[in-house]
Amino acid sequence: MFKALKGGFAFNNIANAMNRIVPMLHDLISEIENDSSGSDFKEEMVVIAYFSRRDILDIIEEHGFTMDAKILVTSISSNKISLTEALVKTVGTIQQIAAELGMSDLCEQILEKKKAYYDLEKTFPSLLQKRR
Repeated sequence: MFKALKGGFAFNNIANAMNRIVPMLHDLISEIENDSSGSDFKEEMVVIAYFSRRDILDIIEEHGFTMDAKILVTSISSNKISLTEALVKTVGTIQQIAAELGMSDLCEQILEKKKAYYDLEKTFPSLLQKRR
């Protein structure tokens, strides 16, 4: 019973993280489309990728959630959608933006929890490193 409750809380944490990340992605897309200063948006991208890894992908892996599980992410849909669809709208969007900005390698390293992820973790204040 406690395992089911813990899994439910974890699933809710994923939905909450997605509800924070989706608006960040929309804002970033608007900034990119309206940019005339030649900004590279590297900081924004690495922060969004880092939080996506830590607050979404890590939890999915820890709890072994299946990709067909239904999740309510109100910033994506008013109905429950599959975890796969939610990941496409979050992590997939990050990958798409990163490709357009020529930052695919860096963002993939973060999303795959490789060297760039740990380098970032060292530079973030300890408050930001605490999960959920």
